[in-house]
Amino acid sequence: MKRFLVILICLATCFSVFAQEIDSDYVFRASKEGDQYAKLNLAVNLPNKPEQLNVGGSGTLGYHYFITDNFNLGGDIGFNYLTTVGSNVFYSIPFLLKVGYQFNSGSFEVPVYLGFGGTIQNYLDKSYFGLTMKPEIGVYYRVSSDWSFGVLGGVYIMPQNFRDKKYNYVGIISDISAGVRYHF
Repeated sequence: MKRFLVILICLATCFSVFAQEIDSDYVFRASKEGDQYAKLNLAVNLPNKPEQLNVGGSGTLGYHYFITDNFNLGGDIGFNYLTTVGSNVFYSIPFLLKVGYQFNSGSFEVPVYLGFGGTIQNYLDKSYFGLTMKPEIGVYYRVSSDWSFGVLGGVYIMPQNFRDKKYNYVGIISDISAGVRYHF
């Protein structure tokens, strides 16, 4: 036991002699100006309005660029589907330009986004293209300098405006997604 302690003390002394001093001014940042990431999210869609829709799913691809350490700009394209009470399917393809702000705490990242764009909507033989807005918030865990995994929740707000105002409508669909981001 004494030999083990002597060897352990000798090794600790050797490592401390060769240790480098770390610059105390260095601050690690999970994201900084000029960083970029591509993301993939798979979601469960929960319709709030109209009530005739059932739970559905979606997938989203996106790209974002950091203008500052926390502020980013980017875009998403997705594919959503929801079934109806009558066993039909409502499809939508949103194209969103997004602004985001990301809070960082150690390995955790909390992105907050606001997206604006358009959505191609299709139900049975009817198609519509309209404006869309989507606020989102999430939590990601940075497992390495290149990858982060997390969850994201958002709400699609999709107004439909027609010449005959009695057909005007605002669709509201929430989604909860699991996502992966590749940082470069």
